Amino acid sequence: AGEFKLSIITANLAAASFLAMAGLAQMFPVASGEGGIDLSIPFVMNFCAFLTVKMVTNDTTSIILLLGIVITFGIIVGLANGIVIMRFQIPPIIGTLAVGFIVLTLVQIISSEGSTRIANRVLVDAIRSSLLGVPTPFFGMLILAVSAATTFKRTKFGWYLLAVGQSRRAAKLSGVNVESIVVGAYVICSVVAGWAGVALVVAVGSAAPELGNSFLLTSVGAVVRGGKRMSGGSAPVPG
Repeated sequence: AGEFKLSIITANLAAASFLAMAGLAQMFPVASGEGGIDLSIPFVMNFCAFLTVKMVTNDTTSIILLLGIVITFGIIVGLANGIVIMRFQIPPIIGTLAVGFIVLTLVQIISSEGSTRIANRVLVDAIRSSLLGVPTPFFGMLILAVSAATTFKRTKFGWYLLAVGQSRRAAKLSGVNVESIVVGAYVICSVVAGWAGVALVVAVGSAAPELGNSFLLTSVGAVVRGGKRMSGGSAPVPG
């Protein structure tokens, strides 16, 4: 019975790690204030999941190439979200969902042909393994959490983002380039969402068009449950 309970705990910890990754991604646009939110996260995760299936082989070079493409894709989607919101003044909840639907089209295209299973089973086994009883995805989430906390506490970008979230007018009058900071928040969000999609599909072992759909609102719920104000200007990463 003890082993059974432990297996349930470790399984839930692994699943919660992916939700925490999505929540950490969502925290950046929420911190920007004025209704900041990114509803394109699940679509980015799904696309990067299929990219992983298509690209990863038993060659280590394929993994490095994949990560580079995921980062590039995340930057493009994040820029699109930021520009739609800041330049065209479209509410984030509408603008990011619209961009997400464009990514959804790409998901449907990339998922229409070929295998949905990851060829590199060694990589799958590594992600599914544990260290001292703690599932591997937890450590990936921990690295992202420390990086996010460091960004908010130790970098000018993090300070400026929190200032923008508290008052965009005051931040602008203080000389902060509000537009670039907000766009940067959405870029970081999309890149982290892409990484989460890669980690999730490797853990599952195969991709599906709906793999990341559950993170559409749960990523927002994780941020709120962690003590984050939806009005922006705060970043309680430990929560």
